[in-house]
Amino acid sequence: MIKRYQDWAVKLNNFIESNTDRKFERGVFDCTVFAGLAVKEMTGKDFVEKYIGVYKTKKEGFELLKKEGIKDLIDLTNKCLGKPYQNVNFAKRGDVVAIKHEKELALGIVDLTGRRAVTTGKEGLFYFDKKHWLIAWGV
Repeated sequence: MIKRYQDWAVKLNNFIESNTDRKFERGVFDCTVFAGLAVKEMTGKDFVEKYIGVYKTKKEGFELLKKEGIKDLIDLTNKCLGKPYQNVNFAKRGDVVAIKHEKELALGIVDLTGRRAVTTGKEGLFYFDKKHWLIAWGV
């Protein structure tokens, strides 16, 4: 697990608040970029900066990952954060979760309540209750 800053909760809260109305944009502010930037805010560890602005479509994004030997978002997150928790209910504030939304897999961050995950959306950030979480990784 990556070491978080002492004031990680303040940094995460500020990050979420400053992006509340920011709309989804593939390759610039999609779920993967959002989760990666949130992790960077909390830890200083950068997993996504090299991808920002490099792809514009879902297909281009997955082709980019495939060139790096990564098959999907789960594989990418495993590579960055290690093995997921055995049970999604072990996830806590600031951890990364995979969510199924509109038949798509999305990455999000457990918010400071510990009961919801936040991710990008067409009209800004939106939240999912724990019942929608599929996989969780510790940060």
